[in-house]
Amino acid sequence: MKEFIKMLPSYYYESNEVVSIQDSIEGQYKILEQCKDDLINQLFVDTATWGLNLWEKRFGIDTDITKSYEYRRSRLKSKMRGMGTVTNALIKNVANSFDNGTVDVIEGLNNMLTIKFIGRTGTPPNLSDLKSAINEIKPAHLAVIYEFAYLLISNIESMTIAELENTTIENFAF
Repeated sequence: MKEFIKMLPSYYYESNEVVSIQDSIEGQYKILEQCKDDLINQLFVDTATWGLNLWEKRFGIDTDITKSYEYRRSRLKSKMRGMGTVTNALIKNVANSFDNGTVDVIEGLNNMLTIKFIGRTGTPPNLSDLKSAINEIKPAHLAVIYEFAYLLISNIESMTIAELENTTIENFAF
């Protein structure tokens, strides 16, 4: 028996008209619940879909609907994390919001900043976006150098055949 009809006195259970009306109300209620859940999802960057353009507008990011939701979310999270005084921890936090963005930040002499990728090997797939995000938050006088980890011959010699078969060409140094 349907949920809504159970709320009525039992003598209504046999009425085709009442059952039909209750079924219709219950169907509309389910649609309303789905709409409510979808609306709540738009309140959070990690679950927003059609509401991402509102988030992007709020943080001054140009909306590009040709990009994936994950890409757009990572840009938003980067922008959100990048607000405030720029520190090495802040730069790490911004980089961590990107795919393969686990980094060490090393301050060098003469206003040099080295961002060393320590997560996976290879170049991050959205490196240009990460560079843009870092450029948005770093002071203008700092120059940034990006260092990447690649597989070397010495690394390959210790790998099994299965590991080599599952490693993409982008991870190798040439």
